Amino acid sequence: MDKFWICYVEKVGTCPHRHLTLDSAKQEATRLALLKNNEGLKVYVLEMVGYCQTATPPVEWHTLTSSGDWHFHSLIHTDEL
Repeated sequence: MDKFWICYVEKVGTCPHRHLTLDSAKQEATRLALLKNNEGLKVYVLEMVGYCQTATPPVEWHTLTSSGDWHFHSLIHTDEL
């Protein structure tokens, strides 16, 4: 994923637009700072430095045997652990 910047107005939140250049984000921050509703508020320019993501958990099947005991079957291979 390429680097991007977003603007954050204190007490208001982030703007959804991802800026592909720092100059574009600075121009947007200036525009936001000049809005009457944002008078006196700080507008931050934030740079994406990384991200995290959850992994999809494996599907698990539980089957009931004829004896009434539950058996656990995992789709994770031991060589993946």
